[in-house]
Amino acid sequence: MNSFIELLKPSRLTVCNAPDDDYRRLLKLTIGEILSITQIYHLKISEENICCTKLIDKLPSLYSLKIFSLKLLELIFADFYEHKLHLVANNNNITKVYLFKMNTIEEVYFLIRLCPDIAYLKVNFINNIDYEVFLKDLLMKINNAGNQYLHLLCLYIPTANNEMISKLQDMINREKLLHRFIIKLEFDNMYH
Repeated sequence: MNSFIELLKPSRLTVCNAPDDDYRRLLKLTIGEILSITQIYHLKISEENICCTKLIDKLPSLYSLKIFSLKLLELIFADFYEHKLHLVANNNNITKVYLFKMNTIEEVYFLIRLCPDIAYLKVNFINNIDYEVFLKDLLMKINNAGNQYLHLLCLYIPTANNEMISKLQDMINREKLLHRFIIKLEFDNMYH
């Protein structure tokens, strides 16, 4: 009885490895069995060779997603399968996303399209990126997409300092990208 009650509590699914098609089929069957007794609310994908859109599509109660890195193939084919991406985006309830390893800026744009109700987004960055340009483009894309839900954006910037924060605040005000906002720096994480 206790184990049954434990299954009814909010559940997490961590996918660590999907080396071949047999493993992926087994994962699909296992998810089906899990969903027959409980819902998955948190998904963590620890490998970059796993396609997150396929998993999200199978987990309708999911509201948080932690991805180690996006699969490059997923980004390449996203435009070709725009209708499928649109269906997955409209049918998910994901509001919290954490991208641990960002390889390209396009990955963040893809996640915004995949999770249109996103309220919290945390992104770790790659080196040698123009943070001002990235933040400007990101906020413009969020505004153009009509996302009124995003309330917290956390960017890992190991080189951040007060001067950078001031420049970003000035740029946001000058471009009128946000009306009421606070930028806060804590342990190399910049919160908007």
